[in-house]
Amino acid sequence: MADINKNVGSTAPAQDYATLTLWNAGEGAVDPGTGFKSIANCYGDCGSNTSINGAFIRGAIVQGNVLYNGSNQSSLSTVGRVDLTTDNVIIKHMKLTNNNNFDNAIDLAASNCYVEDSHIEDTSSSSLSYGAAQIRGTATNKGLTRVTISATCAQLVRTGFDGYCNLTNVTGWGATSRGILSSGSNQVLIDCFFFDCNGAAYSGAFTTELNLASDDATATYTPYTSSELVDFAGDDSRTKSTSFLATAGVGGGVVGAFLEASSGLTVTALLNS
Repeated sequence: MADINKNVGSTAPAQDYATLTLWNAGEGAVDPGTGFKSIANCYGDCGSNTSINGAFIRGAIVQGNVLYNGSNQSSLSTVGRVDLTTDNVIIKHMKLTNNNNFDNAIDLAASNCYVEDSHIEDTSSSSLSYGAAQIRGTATNKGLTRVTISATCAQLVRTGFDGYCNLTNVTGWGATSRGILSSGSNQVLIDCFFFDCNGAAYSGAFTTELNLASDDATATYTPYTSSELVDFAGDDSRTKSTSFLATAGVGGGVVGAFLEASSGLTVTALLNS
């Protein structure tokens, strides 16, 4: 047995599926065998209004063909309005988008599911309580790791009451109401940097909150703005190597999603890791 690799998207070589919705329908019940996974290798535009709800008996990985390093979001494979409701799925090196006032770029409601090394971009103008990323429900062990979020909607992240939500090394900006609102328990925020969120980057109390940075008084470290990033106007969202935030995280690590190395490069996880 082996991993089941399928090529997905508008520019995929030897295309197996045009969209992730079609991949989900075709591969969700296929068993690759013990120790193996179903893998969607994504290229270009992978569709919108996407549901990932197949059984995926051994778990699944959805990954772009370009490694995201915090400065190359325009090169990433894209997918719009993802509904993730099946367990054991990792999405990485992707750009997740939304422009619908009544939806989210990612709705994450399953256990053992993470968005990693990715960019979330919500260009909707909703003044309601929608978030670019919605992390909800009683499912455990889910969240965002090494993710950048750009939002013009109400919140960067929306959570549910007592719902498990783990944010680690997330950089986000631009929400019109707040960055995130805590509701109940089970919400963990570590080494995050939210700014330009209408004066309320982190609203409420969190089960665990370590090394949170912002431009307002809701954070551990203030006042920090987009000037801590390498080239905010040019979509380079890495924390500057010269910034206080470069070593203010857990164990002397970075606060924010990515760190500018002294060479100007960033090392990220390898695909299939």
